[in-house]
Amino acid sequence: MEFLKVANGLPMLIICALIVVIVISQPIIMSLMARKRALQIGMTDGDVKKVIKSTALFSIIPSMPILASYLILVPALGKYFPWMRLSVVGSVTYETMVANMAAESFDYANIYNTDFPVGVFLSILLILTLGILGGNIFNLIFLKSYEKGVRKLMDRNAVLIPVITSAVFVALYGTLSAPTLTNIGNPVAILTFLVAGGVAVLVNHIAKTHPKMKEHAFTISLLVGMIFACLINPLF
Repeated sequence: MEFLKVANGLPMLIICALIVVIVISQPIIMSLMARKRALQIGMTDGDVKKVIKSTALFSIIPSMPILASYLILVPALGKYFPWMRLSVVGSVTYETMVANMAAESFDYANIYNTDFPVGVFLSILLILTLGILGGNIFNLIFLKSYEKGVRKLMDRNAVLIPVITSAVFVALYGTLSAPTLTNIGNPVAILTFLVAGGVAVLVNHIAKTHPKMKEHAFTISLLVGMIFACLINPLF
C-alpha cells in the first residue's frame, strides 16, 4: 500500500521515537526523585524495592489493552503513529472512531483494508492530532475555573454532581455502543459486545468481595471479548 511506505518509513519512526523518549524520560526522572525522597523520609531501600515490584506487577494487566489497541491500529495507521499516540495521550476508542470518521469524509468505508493516498493518510493523522488536543487545551486554560464551578455546585447540591457525571457517561457509552448494537449485519460484533459487557458486570460483582478486581474489569472484559470474537468468527 502506498501510504504504508510513509507510515512505516524512517522519518515517521524518528518523529514518533523522539516523542516516546520524552514521555518515557518523565516517569524515569519522577521515579528517581521519588526514591530519593523516600529514603530522605526514612524508608529503607528494601521498602522502596518492594513498592517498585508490586506496582510493576500491577501495571502489567492494565497495560494489555494498550498493546491490543496497538495491534488493532497497526494495519490501518502503520507501526509508528499508533505506538506514539498510545504512549502519550491516545485511546483506541477515540483513535478508531475519529479515524473512521475522517476516512468516511474522504468517501472510504473505514480505515481498514484500504489503500489510502498519502495525502488522505496524512489528513487522517492531522485530524486525529487536532482532535485530541481539544481536551488538553481546555484543561490548560479552563480547568481551574471548571474546578471552582464544580466545587460551588457541590456546596449547593452535592447529590447533583454524581447524577450529572453518570448521565454524561451513560450518554457517551450509548453513543459509542449504538453503531455496534444496531449493526445486525455484523452478529460477531454484537455478540462480542454483549459477552464483554457481561464479563465486565460479572467482574464488578466479584469486586464487591474482592475490591482489587474492580480496576481490572475493563482489561478482563476486553481480553475475553477478543478471545470470544476469535472463536465465533469462523461460524459466521
